[in-house]
Amino acid sequence: LHKLAADTINPNTLLLVPDNIDLLFIDTTHEAWHAATELRLWQDKLQDGAIVIADDLNQHDMMAFWDSIPYEKSSAGGGSWQGVFRYNAALRYDVSFNRPDRTTYGGSK
Repeated sequence: LHKLAADTINPNTLLLVPDNIDLLFIDTTHEAWHAATELRLWQDKLQDGAIVIADDLNQHDMMAFWDSIPYEKSSAGGGSWQGVFRYNAALRYDVSFNRPDRTTYGGSK
């Protein structure tokens, strides 16, 4: 089990993690562009059938990200509204969203 506290959309971060990840927890800036970027970047590290959990789907535009997921998925409401899906390596995720000029966490392009 590895907890990663690093920039998750920096390709160099991938070098810190072994291949064949079987569980990925996406708890990003709660913006569709960021979550989609993470999944596109990290999918090459995921083993086929890996479990992916996305957190805070009720924040900002995260439902747009969730709706873009092409895999069988399940979501649960509640405080943080989480969703889970099983990654299918035969079906690459290639969706992207425009990054806003100003992000919800205060960052800029």
